[in-house]
Amino acid sequence: MTKEQKRSLLRALGTSYGKGTDLAALLWLQGKDEEAGSVERRNAELRRTIDRLRRETWKEWRGSAAGLQDQIGRLNRQLQIRIREIEREIRAARGLVKALDLLDELIELSRALIA
Repeated sequence: MTKEQKRSLLRALGTSYGKGTDLAALLWLQGKDEEAGSVERRNAELRRTIDRLRRETWKEWRGSAAGLQDQIGRLNRQLQIRIREIEREIRAARGLVKALDLLDELIELSRALIA
């Protein structure tokens, strides 16, 4: 994986983190403190993993950059859909469960990059 591919993946994961932050803020504003706390905990874990990747940027990472970029992009799009559902309070509970699952998947995906 080239250095530029690593930077690109870090930017995509940063987008994931931003979406998690947005989701937590939305839930706090809706008065859903417990749900927001669940998102905050997962987002904090994602941030720790991203920080570890950032520190190890120039070391060897596992995986194919193109495939990972596509996977992260797909997960980010799905997370945004869940955020919109929660904003409109359409299937909010199901959307939250799926959003938490997506954050967990992003955490696992980013952990798998670390050798």
